[in-house]
Amino acid sequence: RLVQAPPGWSCVSLPTALLVPGLILVAAGIVDLKTREIPHVFPLLLLGWAVASRVFELQEPRWAEFAVGAVLGLVVGLMAFRAGHLGGGDAKLLVGLGGLLGPIGLLVAVAWIALVGGLVGLIAKARGAEEVVFGPAIAVGYLLAVFVT
Repeated sequence: RLVQAPPGWSCVSLPTALLVPGLILVAAGIVDLKTREIPHVFPLLLLGWAVASRVFELQEPRWAEFAVGAVLGLVVGLMAFRAGHLGGGDAKLLVGLGGLLGPIGLLVAVAWIALVGGLVGLIAKARGAEEVVFGPAIAVGYLLAVFVT
């Protein structure tokens, strides 16, 4: 299926607009696999990209959507963190994704992330793992949300 620009995104800039956050999330997932920690730089890069993509018109400058998405990411991430489902770095990535995708896009991404993370968790538990690293599931969930949904 061909990728279509989500509402508010420029078709001309779509590959760049989608590639940069994907690379940030893949890098965060790799670091998470190696260190079991996601450094602060990755959520900050996502938020920075969300701002830059609006300022440089890679997507429409819908600042309210940015703010509501980031706050929703904070709420969802904090709830999942407090429940023990996500680590702090994973939760902060959701803030960056919310700012980038807006509230509706974030909810779509979170659905994919939960599906991927759940499958990874089931496989890991079946293999006897005590903990599941969630950063890669966030990266894959984002990519599915962008390219499949």
